Amino acid sequence: NPDGSSIAYLNLAQLKTEQEAVECYLKGIQILKAHQAAASQQGEQDMASPQSVARQISNAYCAIAEIFMTDSWCVRRCYITRYLDTANNQSLNDPCLLVSFAENAESECENSVKQAIESDTTNPEAFQVAASLRISQQRNADALEFLTQSHNLWKELGTPSKQSINQSINRPVSGR
Repeated sequence: NPDGSSIAYLNLAQLKTEQEAVECYLKGIQILKAHQAAASQQGEQDMASPQSVARQISNAYCAIAEIFMTDSWCVRRCYITRYLDTANNQSLNDPCLLVSFAENAESECENSVKQAIESDTTNPEAFQVAASLRISQQRNADALEFLTQSHNLWKELGTPSKQSINQSINRPVSGR
């Protein structure tokens, strides 16, 4: 039963498109939040660290934002294409009419970015997605601020040493 497994929904979302993907991500987030709430009420120690769960929730919101950002960009591109074609009196063969699955893609994207940052204020990826949204909105100064925040968070995480990377690569896989 996948209802109890957030990972199943988060993985399934990667195989789906548009609204189906968003629904799977939201179900995964719902399960993660339920586990998070239950663990904090019961003081469970065996669950993944609260920071790890917050990061998973944040990353899922990032994925949702990227879906809506792509949709929003497509809508904007198609509008411009139609406008230019009409202005040039060219015939319209517009496949873009079928592109958008959400009329409010940009506001959904904004909300998802906000949720990603609120879920984990230490997630550099959330700030990168926020920067990407601002770039698509041609708000470059805001994008630079988000990129700076992301960069600072990446620096705080540090970079793994070459030795630790090699050890990870050469470590035998358990169960084989």
